[in-house]
Amino acid sequence: LPTYGSVPVPFQQVGVFAALAGVGGVALVAIASSRQSLVLTALVLFSVVERALVLPTGLVLETAPASVPEVYGVVEDGAVVEIPRDFRDRSLSPTRSFLSQTRHEQGLPLSISTGVTRWDAFLPIRTGVSESWARDLKCLARGGFAWLVVDRDGYLHREQAEEAVAEIGGVLGPPAASDARWVVYSLRGLGVVPDERREFPPFQPLLGMDNGGQGPPKVDRGPGAPLGIDSGREAAVCPL
Repeated sequence: LPTYGSVPVPFQQVGVFAALAGVGGVALVAIASSRQSLVLTALVLFSVVERALVLPTGLVLETAPASVPEVYGVVEDGAVVEIPRDFRDRSLSPTRSFLSQTRHEQGLPLSISTGVTRWDAFLPIRTGVSESWARDLKCLARGGFAWLVVDRDGYLHREQAEEAVAEIGGVLGPPAASDARWVVYSLRGLGVVPDERREFPPFQPLLGMDNGGQGPPKVDRGPGAPLGIDSGREAAVCPL
């Protein structure tokens, strides 16, 4: 179907495909003989089942409780950054950051789509991995962030999460709060003065829609021009 790839979410794609295929099947059945009707109906059902079997997310999506972890109770009076932004390296944009904001009521450096804001495009935030956490944590503190939240379940492998937590803890010391999934660190102990240039626009227009609404896929890793922030962008250099 020409419109199939225009829907970025796989689960929604099946819904669009099933609806269009169903309408087309009913129309064909209406003008066909009884034997042809059975064949056409079988083809439509087969197409829908085939799409459901290749779904990367499963046909029935799991739901999460609309509750905020208790560890966020320590967050106050300062912007929060959560890592990794890309859930399990799948370029998905978890909404739990916005749900948690209903409790801590502090600023977030995020947009709905990953890579839209300068901070959201910063690789240590997007991937939760850094070549030098000492350097990149100071960058976040210069950006005015007071809290760092690590989501262990957001990493593709648990070993990656534990390695990141160990390296971050080596720079920041013990976390302010933690549980089996979440680790909350304060960045104030670094003693870094926020940069005067830290006030970026909340987001930039989507300059590319060739990747399911996510913009160019992982091609531009430089800091780029001030207004050249594509949706889906990655930047290895500190935005400041």
